[in-house]
Amino acid sequence: MLSARIVRFRDALGGFRDAAQLYDVYGLEPRVAERALRSFSITRPASGRLLPVNSATAAELASLPYISRQMADTLVARRKRAGPIVELGELAALWGLPQNKVDRIALYLTLVTE
Repeated sequence: MLSARIVRFRDALGGFRDAAQLYDVYGLEPRVAERALRSFSITRPASGRLLPVNSATAAELASLPYISRQMADTLVARRKRAGPIVELGELAALWGLPQNKVDRIALYLTLVTE
């Protein structure tokens, strides 16, 4: 059932942080997501700690939604080789991802080192 899939995805994320994440639910067609978003909104976005992209370990990065261990390892290797990430948009080229996917990942990262 589609509603159960939405709930499982939401729970896996720890809650939706942005309405656009509804488009990432497996099997949910964009037109269905659009229709749902006209009727519902996220009134209390999920909160949670943002990881500092320039100091988080590969394991910490891989624990985030949308980031695989391979992506995390690539990011850490890039930081060691070329220095800190200056803007989160750099991740699109690093991982070969479209900007909308980087926008989702950016919901969990910060450039500020804690």
